[in-house]
Amino acid sequence: MPVAGIIGAAVTSLLMVILRRTALPVARRSGSRYVLEYGLPMRSVGLAMLAFAGVFLRAAARSSSDQRFLAWSVCGVLAAGCLYVFLEVFFVRVEFDEAFVHSFSPWRRGRRIPWSDIVSCSFSGVNQWHVIRTRAHGILRVSAFLSGVGSFLKKLNESTRLNPV
Repeated sequence: MPVAGIIGAAVTSLLMVILRRTALPVARRSGSRYVLEYGLPMRSVGLAMLAFAGVFLRAAARSSSDQRFLAWSVCGVLAAGCLYVFLEVFFVRVEFDEAFVHSFSPWRRGRRIPWSDIVSCSFSGVNQWHVIRTRAHGILRVSAFLSGVGSFLKKLNESTRLNPV
């Protein structure tokens, strides 16, 4: 493995640890709901990713004609990944109140999940998210990078008597 790859992996791992620690454990309150959302450090990463997407697309556009297909393929995939991060940190949030969990995401329509519909909670260490399984509303993934996860897990335990990880 090249040294640059090892250094890149180490820097990325360190950045993920730092970003996870910036997530506040207590949810922000908005009216009768508590809000889980990405904080300023994660949103800064989202903006940086949007800028990187522009750099990748510009690089593909400036490629020589004999390299154009490869450049657009590689840079297009990288730009799509950067756009994914941007959309995630700016448009994903989870809210909860006494009766429901409300999820908002660009990946699927909003959901209103009764606490009584939740059947299990586990944690994916690889993806760094809590996997909430429901009877009728599918799976809700709650990122460990969202501020307010501590409040959410406490309410989950109180409302369902599950032991969230």
